[in-house]
Amino acid sequence: MLFMNADLYVDPDPDRDRHERTRAAASIRVADQCLPLNAWMAREQMHDDPPPSKPTYNALPRILDLIDVIDTHATGMIRFGADILALAGDAQQNVLDAIDRCVRLTRQDGQPHYAVFSFSGVWGHPTVFLGSRPRESALEPVRRHLEAYMRLKRHQVKSDRSYGLLFDEGGNLEVAMYFNEPTGDDSELDALVEEFGLRPVADSP
Repeated sequence: MLFMNADLYVDPDPDRDRHERTRAAASIRVADQCLPLNAWMAREQMHDDPPPSKPTYNALPRILDLIDVIDTHATGMIRFGADILALAGDAQQNVLDAIDRCVRLTRQDGQPHYAVFSFSGVWGHPTVFLGSRPRESALEPVRRHLEAYMRLKRHQVKSDRSYGLLFDEGGNLEVAMYFNEPTGDDSELDALVEEFGLRPVADSP
């Protein structure tokens, strides 16, 4: 099956420009990730012995709690749950550890702290931005700082969807943000990335 620029339509006879369009086609993986679920759904027809087990998410309990909390703070965050649940257990724990680290540092020095995760892969390029707010700081300035950083960083790494989570000193979620605007050429944003010295995620500590 030939997907051209991530579209689903192919001309009935594309031989005339096949080579040209193939060179420009986006690389898209097509696969079935639901074999265990399909087997469980069809268990009454298959009569397997023993019957297939019901598939479950490989999710840490605290990740599930975080998804539930985010759902009460913002709309349009269903994709966050899908992206975070698609991570391996170690990667989920890394996100939780980064939240705890930001909150702990904020308690210690009374300053906001931030972290970013980049999960580029065959299903797109989601990024997760974390922040912590000290009790003495007003919410809105810290939120605006996190939002500005998100917009610059997602432009730099060409992330197709970005999630921003801001926590207070107690580790309670205060703000959830979601950006999925297309990223493209923007000389003004390029200049700001260079001005603020943003490094690629792979080079960050």
